Amino acid sequence: MEATREAFRKRVVGFADLYLVKRIDPSIARQQRDADNERHRPNFDLHVRLRNSVHAWYEAISGCVPATVKWTLPSELPVLVSGITDHRYDVAVFDRFVASLPWPSIEAGQ
Repeated sequence: MEATREAFRKRVVGFADLYLVKRIDPSIARQQRDADNERHRPNFDLHVRLRNSVHAWYEAISGCVPATVKWTLPSELPVLVSGITDHRYDVAVFDRFVASLPWPSIEAGQ
């Protein structure tokens, strides 16, 4: 975590302008997977098991950097104005994000 914090400070790593996250019921995801014979998904079950932790991660980002997480996928990708947002490399925002993570449930593997 200290290495990541330092990378934020040095502007090597930062928050994205936009995160697109699709919440989907695992049974619907399985139906979609089973209907698609074109792709092999060897990590599908792992992704289903990680889904709650991934959602908690993006909920924490959303709480610290509002308007950057969209919980539905748009029909067309939005046009983003280029330029650095105020929060991109903000170490204080990174610290708030880390503090807001549900550490006990992540450590317990939930």
